[in-house]
Amino acid sequence: MIVRRYLVREIVLPFLVVALILLVVFAGHRVALLLGDALASGLPGRVILLLLGLKLVYSLDIILPIALYLGVLIAFGRLYADLEMTALRACGVPERRIVGAVTLVAVVFATGIAALALYVKPWAAQLGDRVRARAQSVSDVAAVAPGRFHELMGGRGVVYVGALGPGARGLRDVFIDRRGRFGDQVYLAQRGRHFSDPRTGRRAIVLEDGLRYDVAPPGGGYRVARFARLTTWLQEGGEGARDRQRIALPTARLLAAPTRGNLAELEWRLSMPAAALLLALLAVPLSRMNPRQGRFARVFTAILVYAVYYNLLGIAKSWVARGELGVFPGLGLIHAGMLFAAVALLLWPRVVERLRRMRPAP
Repeated sequence: MIVRRYLVREIVLPFLVVALILLVVFAGHRVALLLGDALASGLPGRVILLLLGLKLVYSLDIILPIALYLGVLIAFGRLYADLEMTALRACGVPERRIVGAVTLVAVVFATGIAALALYVKPWAAQLGDRVRARAQSVSDVAAVAPGRFHELMGGRGVVYVGALGPGARGLRDVFIDRRGRFGDQVYLAQRGRHFSDPRTGRRAIVLEDGLRYDVAPPGGGYRVARFARLTTWLQEGGEGARDRQRIALPTARLLAAPTRGNLAELEWRLSMPAAALLLALLAVPLSRMNPRQGRFARVFTAILVYAVYYNLLGIAKSWVARGELGVFPGLGLIHAGMLFAAVALLLWPRVVERLRRMRPAP
């Protein structure tokens, strides 16, 4: 019991340090991206801070497994470097007790990571999409000054509003010119309003009582259509938008609609706690080293193994979503390979020792 508590304490401290470092690095990266979004869409500072906090919560299920993995590796590296692991073995502490202590810590953390991946992350993603869509919609209205032309969609169009109508999103005398590959689309409407799809976060302008001109390239003529109501999207949908929508779905909704994409997302969420457990077990044999090598000797190798593992999970997820890999085994195939590697590395010294004993004496 004393040895177990000591090993748990040695693991938890570097885990906390690594997790804090990873969170700071991730936060710095996200701040840079959010500031770019703020410049492009005019998001206010309080929205940026809220989105940053949600992104940190959103990413915990990915950060915590690698933090635990590196925490175990660094902790055991110090034990090997300071000859404490040699002392434990000399006192009769078998490696299975060490693996048991690591497994206990990993199971506790995997349980918390499962709760994050299955419940907290979808909630954070859904709330973040709503906050961003609402803020961008409000900033769009605030940015449109009556009597001036404003650029739309990264230079792919312009909008002109003669006056602001009643309500926070109302528009009057709207002119929109959308430039496309096969010509322009010009919209003239007496009234309009901003609209955001609550499910996808896509933004649009709903026009009422107006005309639409489809202008072909030079020499192609044009076509006029009158409409009572028309929705022109400012953000196009696509596979990326569907993926973001799927990430924000509650786990119960994924189970209720078992499409390939939903099942792939569900397997990905279940993969995070499984990865925490498997990586913690793998860190035990990876940390074996000569005391002269230092406690950080295997960190680069460990990061390389994690990168390969994580990318294989991502590839398997996309294959399951596209039907190129069955839902069973699905991502479990990658986990099975990692489990085999961890068990093989744990048992390798015993196998070598037995082979050495079976070798006939000269």
